Amino acid sequence: GISALFFVAAVCLIGCLCARRRLDVASDCIRESCAVMLAMPSLLLLPVLDSLCYLLLSAALLVSLPLMLSTTEVSSVTVLGITGVFRQFHLSVADYGRLTALVFSCFWVQEVIGAACTLATAYSVALWYFAPGTCGRAKAKHLPWAPALQGLVVAFLWHLGSLAKGASALALLRLLRWLLYLAHAAAAEDDAQDAKRKRRRCCQCFAVFCDALLATLQTWTEFLSAHAYVDIALSSQSFSAAAREASEILGSHMALVSILSLVSWFLRLVGSSILAVIAGSTAWFVAARREWLMPAAMEIHRQLEVSGFPTLQEQLMLLLTELQAVSPEVLGLLTAGLMLLVNQAVLVTVECTACTVLYCLLWDGSDGVLDASHVPESFWRFAKDQGIVGRRAGKALQQKPSP
Repeated sequence: GISALFFVAAVCLIGCLCARRRLDVASDCIRESCAVMLAMPSLLLLPVLDSLCYLLLSAALLVSLPLMLSTTEVSSVTVLGITGVFRQFHLSVADYGRLTALVFSCFWVQEVIGAACTLATAYSVALWYFAPGTCGRAKAKHLPWAPALQGLVVAFLWHLGSLAKGASALALLRLLRWLLYLAHAAAAEDDAQDAKRKRRRCCQCFAVFCDALLATLQTWTEFLSAHAYVDIALSSQSFSAAAREASEILGSHMALVSILSLVSWFLRLVGSSILAVIAGSTAWFVAARREWLMPAAMEIHRQLEVSGFPTLQEQLMLLLTELQAVSPEVLGLLTAGLMLLVNQAVLVTVECTACTVLYCLLWDGSDGVLDASHVPESFWRFAKDQGIVGRRAGKALQQKPSP
């Protein structure tokens, strides 16, 4: 077992040494994404908007389905000699079509909103990437106010057709997966009710295979569509042309894109876990040692009473009362869970921004010339390895020694 671990570690070390240049580019992409987030905090509004719209549309779907089912033919069912309490729906082909259209339209709108947020992120990152300046602070001076909101306006006014076309494929795949899941659940229920019938193993295996195939196709479609929206933000092409160009660029730099995805996933997992553990441990320590905080809290309570802030005084007393009533372990677990959710939302945005920065670099150098005024040092080395020359820093690039 130990020898196997050493072998795996040696293989990973050799792989990291062989991909050192690409690892430098991936780390600089993540570093630049953090700088982008600091310069444009409006990007943090996009995942909040996407999640809020997703929840609202899901709630609307849950409300609309019973309303639509109420328009179908209903008959009473006798259960344990009681008739009239339970009902059975008799759905026709038209009813199934209406229900399917309702679910598909909800999925479609959800995917359109998600695509608009992705394009708005790409629009903001593209403004940052091509902004003049030799550092992040200098670039931030040339950026408009709230570029993420401006990107949403551009997405819905000028690229709504492309967004709808790309979102339709994802919505169709989601619908097919749900229909396959419902069919599989109905078949399993029928088998459970009829004990004499043999289980149809072949059908179950085929359903699992189809679900895995659809899941893989959905993941690849999401990946390609996200980069196609970045290409749309850069070149204003149609969705088909942007997806074709994105596929060519990603295919020619598959190793670099894969390394960035692995590094981003690792940092997101480790960063979220560490911050959640720190937040949960801090909350547990404060709740377990609350007697240490009581003198300071009572002093603050007296200061608020003297200063004339009765509302804050009442809120502080309620907080102290709840802190004394709650269990430290429960408070620590709840805090860690909430921190994990918040970290995931923020780090997913950072990961999306890093992938957009990398695609901007690859798209910028696809014509053999790097037009950005300032990029990290690893980007220049990568461009030199690929035979790409910087338009504004060509002389400096020629003078830079190869490491």
